[in-house]
Amino acid sequence: MIIQPLGLMLPLFSPPIQEALTQFFGQDLAALPLGRHLLREGTVWANIETYQTHPLPPRLESHQKFLDLHYVFGREQIACAFPENCTCQTPYDEKHDVTWWQGQGQTYLLSPDKVALIMPGEIHAAGIQVETPAFVRKIVVKVAWPIF
Repeated sequence: MIIQPLGLMLPLFSPPIQEALTQFFGQDLAALPLGRHLLREGTVWANIETYQTHPLPPRLESHQKFLDLHYVFGREQIACAFPENCTCQTPYDEKHDVTWWQGQGQTYLLSPDKVALIMPGEIHAAGIQVETPAFVRKIVVKVAWPIF
């Protein structure tokens, strides 16, 4: 997992993906409606949601087909764990591109000036409260892997 300003991450992506991300993040993100937004047919989309942060999660997740970019309005913690510190709870579900895990991870602060890049295979959990539960607005961009 990498947590940095978006501008420092853009060079990691191919020009078409960079263009899609630049156009999307160049909008008034706070004004966009909740739900799924297609950024590039078949390869990049964003899901905008609101929720209340929670204590450390009882389960973590990983993906195989997509990498995640997490952007939050407000603050939350995000956890990342090593496989040797986790036990698979639910085997890989290809339809939803998720494996569920139980275990302990290290938490990191995510705030509006940074984006978290989570690669396929990285075990993670988001939406973790900083001090007390809080409502946040969040964008998770999914990018097909491998990136072309």
